[in-house]
Formats: sequence, C-alpha cells, structure tokens
Amino acid sequence: MRMRILVVGFSLGCLFLFTVCSVVAGADIALEKPRTSLGVDIMEALQMRKSTKSYATKEISIRDLSNLLWAANGVNRNSGKRTAPSSYGRHYTDLYVVSNQGVYFYDPVKHSLSLVTNENLKSRIANQKYVEGASHIIVMVSDSTRIHFRSKNKVAAAWATAGCIAQNIYLTACAMNLGTCLVVNLKADVIKDKFELKEHQTPLFIMPLGYPQH
Repeated sequence: MRMRILVVGFSLGCLFLFTVCSVVAGADIALEKPRTSLGVDIMEALQMRKSTKSYATKEISIRDLSNLLWAANGVNRNSGKRTAPSSYGRHYTDLYVVSNQGVYFYDPVKHSLSLVTNENLKSRIANQKYVEGASHIIVMVSDSTRIHFRSKNKVAAAWATAGCIAQNIYLTACAMNLGTCLVVNLKADVIKDKFELKEHQTPLFIMPLGYPQH
C-alpha cells in the first residue's frame, strides 16, 4: 500500500511538473479569472505608488500576471468596455508581454496570452540595463487603424490611453507588492521587427514588472 502511494504521488508530481512546463512554454496561455479584491484601498495604493528599477530573480506567477493584465486594460463590463478609458471607446492600444519564454500578445476579450515568438527579448527592447532584470515586461503598442475619428493627433490619443493603462499597472503592482516603472526610451525598431508589427502599429513605452530587490 505504501509503495502504491509513493508511485501515485510520484506520478502526480510528474504530471504537475509537466503541466507547469506546458503553461510556461506552450503557445497559448489561458489566464486565471482576476481577483475581485486585493485587500488594499485605492488611497493606500496611491500612497504606495513608486517606480522600481531593481528586481529580484523570482518570477511573477501566472495568477499575479493575470490580475495585472486585467487591471491594465481588461474587460470589466458586459458591453466589452475596458478598465482603461479610450477616445470614443475605441480599443486601439494593445499589450504584449515579454518573458524568459518569449513574447506574448494579451487578448483582453479572451483574457489569454498568445505566443508571438519564443525568443527571449528582455535584453534587447530597451536601452536601460535594469529592464532585462525584471520578471516580465509589458509593451504597449498603438494601432492607428482602429482610431476611427478624423484627427491629426491619433498618436496623442493612443498615448493618453496608454498613460491610463500605465497607472492601472502601477497601482495594481503596488497593491500586490510588486515593482514596476515607466520606460519611454525603448528600441522601437527591434520591437517592430521581432513582434512582427505593421506600419500602422507604434510601440509607445514599456513597463518592467517584478518583485523589488531589497
């Protein structure tokens, strides 16, 4: 009986490790349903908000990443509207997640990640050395074809929405004891090439994420 228990335990352990590896290295990741509360008041989160540029080696869990992405620009109403505002309700700002396992596109409607490339680009998308030390990096990209109003300031509209998304990430990260910062000095040419972006897609800025290094 004891031998059987050991065998079953070993098999379940192998299954668990296989599942974890599949989630990490698989082409698509179905994210967990976001939490409805983090136990931190909005005013507390504002007091905690700061930029972090030194990160521990520990990786962010899929659960925490799920909460961060939903808070950033996820769907929060049956109408399909998002947690971040945008001009005329148009959804023209996309999020990409850069990790050790590759680059993923965040689909807010499905609340899932789709693999773009399995190449680790953490050290190649920004000029700041500390960025590559983060667990994950969020890249915001605007799509001008989705801004369906006549204006010479389409990029400005995208920047406005991206700024709101950034603050959502800041406050949620603080509430979860994670660190992040806003980085504008990115390598747009590398991002456009490696992410296979179109002419009308513009990288705006990036936000490294991770546990603060104490």
